[in-house]
Amino acid sequence: MRFILSAAAALTFATSAIAGNIPTHPSFSKDVMPILEKNCKKCHMAGGEGFVASGFSMESHEAIMKGTKHGPVIVPGDASLSNLVRMIEGETDLALKMPHNTRRLEKSDRNIIRRWINDGAKKN
Repeated sequence: MRFILSAAAALTFATSAIAGNIPTHPSFSKDVMPILEKNCKKCHMAGGEGFVASGFSMESHEAIMKGTKHGPVIVPGDASLSNLVRMIEGETDLALKMPHNTRRLEKSDRNIIRRWINDGAKKN
C-alpha cells in the first residue's frame, strides 16, 4: 500500500512538473493579468506604442475583451479562433507577433492564456 501511495505521489508530481503547474481554471486576476502586466501592458496602455497603433488596451478585462480598433482579439471558449493566441504563438505576420520585438512568452504563460480563453475568458 505504501508503494502505491508513493507511486501515485510521484506520478502527480511528474504530471504537475510537465504541465508547468497550469491551473485547471485560470483566474484572470491571479493568473492571466500578471502575465499581461509583465509582458504586454507597457505598450498596450493609454499612450503606449501598441495602443496607439492598434487601439488595444490591456489595462482591464473590459478593455481586453473589447479588442482592437479592428475588433475583438478573444473568442471566449475558443482559443484557436482568438487572434491574441495566434499573435503570442507567432502564427501571424512577424509585424503582429507579440510581444513585439522581444522574446516569445514562456510556453506555460501561453498555455495559461489559452486555457483561460477556452474556459470562457471570464473576469475572475
